Amino acid sequence: MHVAILHEGERRVAAGQPFTHSLQLIRNCSAALLPSVAQGLEKLFSPCLVMPTYAMTESMPIASNPRSELRDLKTVGRAAGPELRVLYGDRVEDVPLGEQG
Repeated sequence: MHVAILHEGERRVAAGQPFTHSLQLIRNCSAALLPSVAQGLEKLFSPCLVMPTYAMTESMPIASNPRSELRDLKTVGRAAGPELRVLYGDRVEDVPLGEQG
C-alpha cells in the first residue's frame, strides 16, 4: 500500500498535477517498510513524519520510533509495551534464554 501511494504521488508530481495534503504523520505497522520507501514518503508528504512501528492487533504497539526525537527509518524503534520475564514455576528465578519455562 505504501509503495502504491508513493508511486501515485510521484506520478502526479512528475505530471505537474497539484499535490496538496494536510497529513502530519504516516504510521506503518505489522509489515516491514523499506527505508527507501519511508524516505520517499517523507519527501513527497513533507513536512509529514513517517513512523515505522511494530504491533499486533491484540496488543497495541510493541515498538515505535519516537515522534519528537531522532527517528531511525531502518528500525521499528524502542520497545513501547510491558516487559516480560519467564520464571521457573516453583521459584522466582529467570529461565535462561532458549529454555522452556
